Amino acid sequence: MPPSSASGARESDYIVKDFHFKDGEVLPKLRIHYRVLGQLHRNASGHVDNAVLLMHMTGANGTVFLAPPFAGVLLKPGGLLDASKYFLILPDAIGHGKSSKPSDGLHARFPKYEYEDMVVAEHQLVTDGLGVDQRKKPGVALHDREGDYGRSGIYAGRVQERASGAEDGRGSDVDAGRDSFEGA
Repeated sequence: MPPSSASGARESDYIVKDFHFKDGEVLPKLRIHYRVLGQLHRNASGHVDNAVLLMHMTGANGTVFLAPPFAGVLLKPGGLLDASKYFLILPDAIGHGKSSKPSDGLHARFPKYEYEDMVVAEHQLVTDGLGVDQRKKPGVALHDREGDYGRSGIYAGRVQERASGAEDGRGSDVDAGRDSFEGA
């Protein structure tokens, strides 16, 4: 298959040091496992302009998007999310796949986590781990936890605050509470 196909996914881990969960607990090392397809593209100003973050609404792992029902339609050459055009990021959510989870050893001592924690961790993967500084928000496709928060308004402000580092004074111009697809 051509390199833009789902079979060309590259896997890695990003370690978030001293990850602060919503409930205040801190995990010294939070592992976010992810897969990427395609290559980052930077525009004339030097900013990434082709990143798309695919998040599963139940917090499953990123391999769900590599299965034929999704990949055979969306990720194929010429498809909606052709990796020859886009840099596709498919993370495993906290508690799923190869990302940190209770069964890694902490069991009941693993911090309690919610979707908000998953979104904040994946935001850190995208910005700090992969260096995506896209001025237009990274696209969030399909079953997106982030977009759900933005549309519902329930968590948007809190996710934006935590993802932007407002709580620890780091700050950021990235709005984690909205997606970039019009009418999504």
